[in-house]
Amino acid sequence: MSSISPPRAPSTVHDCGLFIQDGLDIDTAALIAQLALEDLEEVFQGRKGKSRADSPLSDEECAFQVQYEHYKQLLAIAEDAKLARSIGDAVAADAAFLEASITAEAAAEADRRAAEMLSRGEILPAPNATQARLEDPTFIMHPEPPTIVAGPSVNRNRSVDCTICNDRIRYTNSLQTPCNHYYCRDCVTSLIEAFTKDESLFPLRCCQEPIPISDVIPFISLNLRKLFETKQTEFSVLSKDRIYCVSPTCSKFLGSSVGITGWSIICPQCSTSTCPRCKQASHEGEDCVVNAATVELRALARREGWQTCPGCHILVELNVGCYHMTCRCRAQFCYLCAVPWKNCQCPQWEEARLVAAAQQRVENEIGARAVRNAVPEVLAEQIRHVAENLRVNHHCERHTWRYRPGGGRCEECNFNLAQYLLICTGCSILACVRCSRNRF
Repeated sequence: MSSISPPRAPSTVHDCGLFIQDGLDIDTAALIAQLALEDLEEVFQGRKGKSRADSPLSDEECAFQVQYEHYKQLLAIAEDAKLARSIGDAVAADAAFLEASITAEAAAEADRRAAEMLSRGEILPAPNATQARLEDPTFIMHPEPPTIVAGPSVNRNRSVDCTICNDRIRYTNSLQTPCNHYYCRDCVTSLIEAFTKDESLFPLRCCQEPIPISDVIPFISLNLRKLFETKQTEFSVLSKDRIYCVSPTCSKFLGSSVGITGWSIICPQCSTSTCPRCKQASHEGEDCVVNAATVELRALARREGWQTCPGCHILVELNVGCYHMTCRCRAQFCYLCAVPWKNCQCPQWEEARLVAAAQQRVENEIGARAVRNAVPEVLAEQIRHVAENLRVNHHCERHTWRYRPGGGRCEECNFNLAQYLLICTGCSILACVRCSRNRF
């Protein structure tokens, strides 16, 4: 059996090196260690009874044991660091009280000595520094206590429901978002994988509240973390300012063109040189020329009636709905004239699209079968009523969702679900659970 040497015990939390990198905070380090221990315990439980009690440990079992001891050491170090930090915070918060108490005790001792001297008929000495400070009118004997907001008690052994898949999971194995929803590890991974392929999920959010990146990192693999951070950087740059490697077989994101004065950027992946101004092949010393493909694309956009976002300059097409456009860069503008929304006199709806949207909302509410079986006059009146409401109230600032049985197609990601969808009580749009949490 091969020999396995246990890793040395780290002297501080940041010395661990295994996964505490880039200045990871103590709380996150403790959480990672706790989750790793729980995973190892599950493995141990699953292996019980599979070998003889007196049989020697296999290499794999030895490795598991060493890893378990290592994480126990790491957790203990992290907990000690948290305790030390807590004590330090308490000392800092109570410093004024401690100083006042020490001053009062020292002054009281000096007063006792003075009283004894006076009883013996001796000449009293001048007040010392402590007594003088106590008599200073600016000295505060009882400082105002620091305001401490007590957080809610947390039962770390309780179970919670994953807001996406509804699986029951341990609280310590879940990602808790600022809106108090919980995600299991698989759903966090699925969300981040989708994020790296779909810019509409940027910024990462739940119920329109940003999810802290540091909270996500412990739940994903190192490779996915690197890809996630790369895409996070890329999506943070406006489309019009992004530079990609001009080589069609590479297309690596090279950064933002803002503030770049040079003639070229060298791709670190394929060494191709790209002009940061026109985004074409580098042409040092020559003026940028208009890209023929760009000219052709713009001509096609004019023929098809597509519009250009005034924020990021990406082309957009209106398929359904009103002329109020919200781009993935969060710019809001009029589809007809590209002026920022509510700054033009263009109509809000095309009548044919208004009627189609109203019909879709009615179908969302009562179901396709009910629409087919409805009395035509009654259905027409319902559609007319919804259309008039959409004419003045076309957009929900914040959706309120309820379950709608029967399944159907999510209007945001076009995914078909067989059992149920969520429907907004305000605008009647249909969405899957993932889109209702992470897109709207």
